[in-house]
Amino acid sequence: MDGTTNKHKWPKKVLEVPGVPYQVIKLRDKGRKITKREMDDFVPLKGLLTVERGGFGVAYHRAATLVRPSHGMPVRISDPLFEPELELLNADGMILRGHENEMVDGMLVQHVQVWLCKAIWPSADTASA
Repeated sequence: MDGTTNKHKWPKKVLEVPGVPYQVIKLRDKGRKITKREMDDFVPLKGLLTVERGGFGVAYHRAATLVRPSHGMPVRISDPLFEPELELLNADGMILRGHENEMVDGMLVQHVQVWLCKAIWPSADTASA
C-alpha cells in the first residue's frame, strides 16, 4: 500500500493497523450485568479489534483491544479486555469474556467484562470502489 488508502476505508494518510473492523457493546459495567435497556442505549464502539500477547519477564497476558487508526500511532477507544475467552461464535458475531483493570484507592481491581462483537462488513458500494 502507498499509505494514501487502506482496505478499511479509514481517512486517507493514516497508518495501516492490523485488526478486523468490529463494533463492540460492553455487556457489563464494573462487573455488573447491564440491563436490556442499558444495552439498547449503549452506542457501539467501532474500531479495529486486535488480540495481542504482551508483558515482561514471565508475566505474559493476552489482551483484546479496540483501536482506531490515526496519524502516527493507533488510538485505543476502549480499555483492554485481558485474557479474553471466546464464549460464543456464530454468523451474527461473537462474545468475548475477560476482565478489565481499574485502579481504586491505589489498588488494582479486576472486573469481569463481556463484549458483544459484531463484524463491520464493507457495503456493496465501498467494495466495488
